Amino acid sequence: GRKLGQAWLPRAVLAAGAKLRAALEGDSGSNLAFVRQRFPDAVIKVCGEASEKAPPGRGLHVSMLCRDRETLDRIISEVRDLLETAIDLVADGLGFTDEQVQEAFRAVRIRKFGLEVEPRPPAAAAAA
Repeated sequence: GRKLGQAWLPRAVLAAGAKLRAALEGDSGSNLAFVRQRFPDAVIKVCGEASEKAPPGRGLHVSMLCRDRETLDRIISEVRDLLETAIDLVADGLGFTDEQVQEAFRAVRIRKFGLEVEPRPPAAAAAA
């Protein structure tokens, strides 16, 4: 099976909108490109809306898909660093105190799932 991970930014920082997404992705997506280079077999992408009006489950997050739990844990560690950096970059504009920044770091949600993918039937069997 494959492993799916999601790292969710806390609702409190979603008010930063496009600035938050830009801080997360870096110039021309350079932040995620760096992580993708380190884990070329993984799929890593930014999903959701950078808006406090985003419905539950639709807020800004990073989705990661890879082959094994160990790799997922390593990717999550790097992605968490990116999320915390993004939070730090938008915190001043949101008027956050140092304590609110720390609270936002603690509010990052990490979710992990195991996926079982049904094997495709052989082409010959499908054509028969």
